[in-house]
Amino acid sequence: MKQIKLISMLLALLLLLCGCQLARPDGETAKSEDRLIGVLVTRDYLDLLDFEAYFQDHTSKILKGGEQEITDTKPYEGRLYAVMTTETRTNEDGETVTLQNYEFEGVEGSAYFVYSVLEEDGPGYTATESGEEISDGHTNLFYSDQEEAVELEATIYYAPQTGEEVIDFYFNPVYQTADGQVYAMSGSGTSTNVDGAGVSFGHTLSEESTQTENGVSKTWRSSVKVTVESVDPPERITVLQMGEDHGILTETSYEPGTLPETLELPSETAYLIVETLTGGTIKRELVNRDTETMTTFRCREDGICVKQTTTLTWE
Repeated sequence: MKQIKLISMLLALLLLLCGCQLARPDGETAKSEDRLIGVLVTRDYLDLLDFEAYFQDHTSKILKGGEQEITDTKPYEGRLYAVMTTETRTNEDGETVTLQNYEFEGVEGSAYFVYSVLEEDGPGYTATESGEEISDGHTNLFYSDQEEAVELEATIYYAPQTGEEVIDFYFNPVYQTADGQVYAMSGSGTSTNVDGAGVSFGHTLSEESTQTENGVSKTWRSSVKVTVESVDPPERITVLQMGEDHGILTETSYEPGTLPETLELPSETAYLIVETLTGGTIKRELVNRDTETMTTFRCREDGICVKQTTTLTWE
């Protein structure tokens, strides 16, 4: 329940000056057939409340004067529809690849959801949308004649703040309609001002519904868990190629985020040592020859830390 105190006489005056008819958008709350498919994590509150419709329906109360509390606003909650964008790329072999992604235009956030793609000439398929801020994503899908279920888990890493600065995270549920449209609705938030690494908290969205058609019931279950964890921001990353005698063959330092997508390693390289400098402390990681990728962090100006994956090619 929201409790937003407003000066009612000022609002009434604004309504009178508007001089137009206001209509409540149809179906602004999530319908039972709409499925929870994921989450849109934002740093600011996703304000989708239709104030004008609320004011019109409560004009008589507002005109009484005094401070009023806006409560029971669920019928006035709006939707933020995602827009499908298409991007064409050419790969190394000269082949054209078309990529489709959903975007919540005008909103900065981290989207993570599984959606159904409907096709006229086929059964369709399931796809995943995941922003770069989403790390360690895991998706479990389950289908049977009686039940369909989706379980999503992911982590968002961020650099801890100093002093009294507070970081806010809002977890906004994402739904898909029966005809394939994807939209987000306003969710709840959590604030933190921890100043050290290793602190985490989680937020879970879940929903279950059962529909009966021709006497046959089928249940839809969905669960989305997002963990927010603080990490020390890297200052420099050094990759040491080590020989069989444990001697250093090469030593290369990188700014965070500048490591190559692929690292070619000669046959004489027995293993790697990856050193990450953070706040005057060096953290070391051992990478053996049976490892195909290594992961490092880069932290953006907004404090979100993104994982970068480098493919390791061993000769």
